[in-house]
Amino acid sequence: MKSLTMIITLTAVALAVRSDNAQQSNDRFKQWDSNNDGKLTSDELPKQARGRWERLDANRDGVVTREEFAAFRKKPNRAARPDQTSRRDNNRLAQTPPTFRDVKYGPHERNVLDFWQAESDRPTPVIVCIHGGGFTGGDKRVRFVTLDECLKSGISVAAITYRFSQHSPAPASFTDSARAIQFIRHKAKEWNVDPTRFGATGGSAGAGISLWLGFHDDMADPKNEDPVLRQSTRLSCMFVSNGQTSYDPRFIRDLLPGTNTYRHQALAKLFATDLTKLDELPAEKYRLFEEISP
Repeated sequence: MKSLTMIITLTAVALAVRSDNAQQSNDRFKQWDSNNDGKLTSDELPKQARGRWERLDANRDGVVTREEFAAFRKKPNRAARPDQTSRRDNNRLAQTPPTFRDVKYGPHERNVLDFWQAESDRPTPVIVCIHGGGFTGGDKRVRFVTLDECLKSGISVAAITYRFSQHSPAPASFTDSARAIQFIRHKAKEWNVDPTRFGATGGSAGAGISLWLGFHDDMADPKNEDPVLRQSTRLSCMFVSNGQTSYDPRFIRDLLPGTNTYRHQALAKLFATDLTKLDELPAEKYRLFEEISP
């Protein structure tokens, strides 16, 4: 009888704790959901929580729903699992201060980059880190393991930001990133950079931009009055994760028939258009779909 009573008591405690945790999760979501739209973007997270964005946004669509948030909160403490130590370290954001912080590469407030200069007697290659976030969120960042390994190998690192869809729809995010590449090349002599050895990396939207830069024709304009725009946008390599090879909703509709994936809100915002009327859009929208697809 005592054993049964203990089991019932422990079960009641467990249920109470679970209910309390669920309520705490719900309260935290409400607290962070500043515009009360039922989903979170990385900009709505407090600064101390932004390092968890990639784990919160499990499907890499640039937003976190209430269900995703609750599922994340239910996960066991990864730090307590030895087999997860390496993965945790890999995802940790770099803390090393950049050599140059918040350098303006263009006119918009989000046209800024951080640059870590590798120690070298010769001009160094550069890896440009381009963040994800569904073209509506995110900030310049670089993972600890990327920065550490690159700097030890004599490779300089840059982390850039760009305009979001809410600031200016496509192709703004893409052309901003191209200008960032050109700006770093413009600084090649000052920053001890080899202009012939540039690579780009990123996840999700950052992956798509990296691929777009790598496969796009060189956008250098040798006669431009702006010396930055005279520089090459060419990359030697790209290494990405969770990338999209195409942003053309028509291609996505054909690839995934019977779904509404092609109407994803991130795509609708990216193109500032109503994708429920995909077959009735002006010709310039279709050209834009093709232009920004890697």
